[in-house]
Amino acid sequence: MAQAGRILYARDNEHWVFRFEGEIRYTLAHPLDAFVEHVFSHSQPASVTADLRDTDSIDSTGIGLLAKLARVAHERAAPRPTLFCGNREVGEVLDSVCLDRVYNIVDSEAPRGACQPLPDTAPTESELAGTIEHAHRLLSDLSEQNRVRFEGVLEAFSRLEQQT
Repeated sequence: MAQAGRILYARDNEHWVFRFEGEIRYTLAHPLDAFVEHVFSHSQPASVTADLRDTDSIDSTGIGLLAKLARVAHERAAPRPTLFCGNREVGEVLDSVCLDRVYNIVDSEAPRGACQPLPDTAPTESELAGTIEHAHRLLSDLSEQNRVRFEGVLEAFSRLEQQT
């Protein structure tokens, strides 16, 4: 049985590591999104690393936020991020949505250091929906295949916005 998910982080100077453990679901998206927005608006990352070696599963929202980490690193002129992944099934999912276009994906041991949990957030339903929609837009930007794959999700969010 997979363990409940959590996302941890560590910072050494401006080298950032994000460790994803267990089942990474959309409910973990807002804390990561808010943290990345806050930290990288005040920081120039020297490097960004995502450690998914202890990830049992990850949904499309979580993958979209991995795309966000890569985009932020690129926008801040950091080197291409590294993603450590030891789970074959998770690796296949990442490849299928073209995450290898924005990460150096490595199947080996990542350096282990002390990490701490992301700060808790209490998003409104609207904020969580916005995070999920944004994550899927980022995934759609990675490839035409993803644009087609997530078109229905984005259309559903668009319809919801029109109703409110």
